[in-house]
Order: sequence, then C-alpha cells, then structure tokens
Amino acid sequence: MKIIVLGMGLMGPTVAKDCVADPLVELVIGCDIDEVQLKKAASRVKSKKFITKKINIIDHNELV
Repeated sequence: MKIIVLGMGLMGPTVAKDCVADPLVELVIGCDIDEVQLKKAASRVKSKKFITKKINIIDHNELV
C-alpha cells in the first residue's frame, strides 16, 4: 500500500510515522509547499519508506 500525507505541519509527520510502522505500507509520501517543514518531517519520521515532495495543493495539475 502507498499513502500520501498532505501537509507536514503539526499532525502530518505523526500520521506519516504511524503509517510507515505498518508492515503493509510500502511507501509514504509527505507533501507540503514549505521545504523547511519537509526537512523537519523527514528527520522526525526517519524511515526508508518515507519520502517528501514539495507540492502546491492549490495547483490541480501538480496535485494530480
């Protein structure tokens, strides 16, 4: 299973960390427009199954 978590503010990294702990999950993508938040999330989640991607969710094409 692959999971996308939108927003790496207060709750996003916690959700991502819970997701990567599940053995059925193969990949979790943490998305945010703020690169600082993405770096903080990556250092908090610390998993090979977690990657980050800078996206603007207001841009429909980028989100899709």
